[in-house]
Formats: sequence, C-alpha cells, structure tokens
Amino acid sequence: SKSPFSIERVIGSIVELVCIDNKDRDTYYTGSGTVIDSTGLIITNRHLLVSGDDSLIRYCGVGFTGDLHDPPKIEYIGAAVAVHDGTDLALLKITEHLEGKDLPTDFPVISLSEAKAASLELNLGDPIYIGGYPGIGAETFTFTQGVVSGRVGDGLIKTSALIDSGTSGGAAFDANGRYVGVPTAAAKGDIGGSLGYLIGANIIDAFLQDYTAGKNVLPAPQALPR
Repeated sequence: SKSPFSIERVIGSIVELVCIDNKDRDTYYTGSGTVIDSTGLIITNRHLLVSGDDSLIRYCGVGFTGDLHDPPKIEYIGAAVAVHDGTDLALLKITEHLEGKDLPTDFPVISLSEAKAASLELNLGDPIYIGGYPGIGAETFTFTQGVVSGRVGDGLIKTSALIDSGTSGGAAFDANGRYVGVPTAAAKGDIGGSLGYLIGANIIDAFLQDYTAGKNVLPAPQALPR
C-alpha cells in the first residue's frame, strides 16, 4: 500500500555511512544514519562502528541523496562523538568535506519533536515504514513497510518490516510520518520468515539527553587517517 506521508521529504535526511576497518583498509562496512540536527549530527547504530579487531571506528564517510534514482554521493566525513554499548546507539558529527569545501550552513534534518511520544504510542498492528540503504538495494534509497509485531521491554519494537544489512541505523516512521526509532537488527527463523527490531525513540531521547549532559561522550579522536 502507498505510504500515507511524503517519502520525498525524508530522503535527504537519511544518509549512507561507509566505515573503513581500522586494521584492514580494504575492508569497509556500510550502514545508514539519520541527521537529527542541522549542524550535521547523525544518529546510527554503534555496531556499525566496530572494527574487525573490536576497536571503535572513529570516522565514516557520509553520503546524501535527494533523488530516489541516484545513490548517495560520499562527500563528507563524520566523526564518532558518542556511543552507548547497552543501547547500540552512536552519534556522528559531520566535520569536513572530502574535497575541502565549506560545510553547508544547515543540513537537512528529521524532527524528533514528537518522536518519543510517537514511539510510545505504537500498538500491535500499527503501520511501520523504514528507510535506509540496504546492501541488496542497488545502492539507492530503499523504503519498506510492515506493522508493529510486538515489544521487548521498554526499548525494542518488533516489526514485520524488512530490515536488511545496511538498513541498520536508518529511520523508522509511523503512519503519520513521525520518526519512531532506529532499525537495528533482523532475526530470521530456521524455516523462513523474519522479524525486525527497532530501538524506540524514547531510548534515543534518553541517549541524547545524556550526550547533552556530557555522558557517553568520546575523547577527541586522533587525526583523520588518509
């Protein structure tokens, strides 16, 4: 069924992330993120930043697109500024343009003003819409839909919406287009079928409040490796 809200208005704020392994520079990990502040602050999953040696990847390439037909162009560098192991959340801050150009005055953002309430209001069977850049999605923006299938504790929302590799860290919305969480994992059954898991916006809100208070903040990274 057709999305009840304009998908086009969110495409520009959902980014592709490309994170290079700390030890093997030929290995990289792709995922998604959502710009939540006009200065270039991005919410994503912490597991995307885990290098093969279990160290934390501090820099990722960031790509934007505003067109359904075109893959994102990796133009920016995002530095990890905060992580939380328990919730699998991380924040990146866009710090520079790969070609040395000035950064935009304002990046396109997705509002979180109603996100906490929207995520807590979700009930079984409510529609869920997910945007991101899955590895099987031909590198262009991909939008899937499903319903709320259940909850795990206060923070995780189960959904039938498809969450594939690369969609992790993207954005989930309710039927009114309100942001409700971060798609974070998929569990596949032995005889077929799968469930996706979202980190609810109420957990993201607490993570951001802690970040503002100086908690879970990472020390300044070393110079960007070239």
